[in-house]
Amino acid sequence: MNQKLVSYINDMRERGFSDKEIKDELITGGWSEKQVYQALDSMTQKKSENSSLSAFSGDSKHIIRAGFKSFVRVLLVILVTGGLLGILYLQKDNLMSLINDDVIQPVVNQLPTVAVPTLALTPTPITTSTNLSITPSIPPTLTSAAAGSPSPSPVAPPESARFESTGKVSLETGIKAQALSVTEEDGVYTLAVKLSNNLTTPKEIAVLRIVMKSESHETANIDDILSLTLSPLEERTLTLRYGALPDFPYRFIYTADDGETTVLLAIYSP
Repeated sequence: MNQKLVSYINDMRERGFSDKEIKDELITGGWSEKQVYQALDSMTQKKSENSSLSAFSGDSKHIIRAGFKSFVRVLLVILVTGGLLGILYLQKDNLMSLINDDVIQPVVNQLPTVAVPTLALTPTPITTSTNLSITPSIPPTLTSAAAGSPSPSPVAPPESARFESTGKVSLETGIKAQALSVTEEDGVYTLAVKLSNNLTTPKEIAVLRIVMKSESHETANIDDILSLTLSPLEERTLTLRYGALPDFPYRFIYTADDGETTVLLAIYSP
């Protein structure tokens, strides 16, 4: 099974596209019907297996909670019993003054000492991993359709500037980005961008949504980097390559799930 194709279909499903729309776009882009149907069927079967696993996990948690409640009940019985016996032991002198020492004293001396157990809980450490997903050449038309909003006009830079970064900007909740530089060689533009995860949980960012646009054209990165996952509080510098467009200015733009666009960097001259 082509994992690159599966990753692309999963991303498109999460963004609201139907299986028919995804299938038609992939077949138009050069994938065979057999490859597309196999990927869709595999993902449907995997989703069913995950649902069964979730149900089993829920039952396991219920059993653990029931066992813990039983343990607490036993512990409470031990504590109450020990407390009552302790009170009787502390009050033995007063009882002796009221009742014949020859009758009570042997009984009191035989009372056992009850040790109260303690419960130590050790937290389970949380491990995280960072995964980088690579996809085959996927047509960018679905990405453009999902955006649904016009590109903003750039702010004019000083005359001596060839490009201008907008600084550190927010792409998604907890995710910041900053365009560091852009270079051109043989008609290929390379963008260096630093991505930061300010959350305490892993966060996936759709790198394919960072596109290069001119007034009339746009292109996705030619390395086909679809997405990557940032660990909690991780910063990473990523290089993305784009083919040249016929007209200037160029703008590197990110489009969020809600269609809001964010400009990372603008190039005003070749």
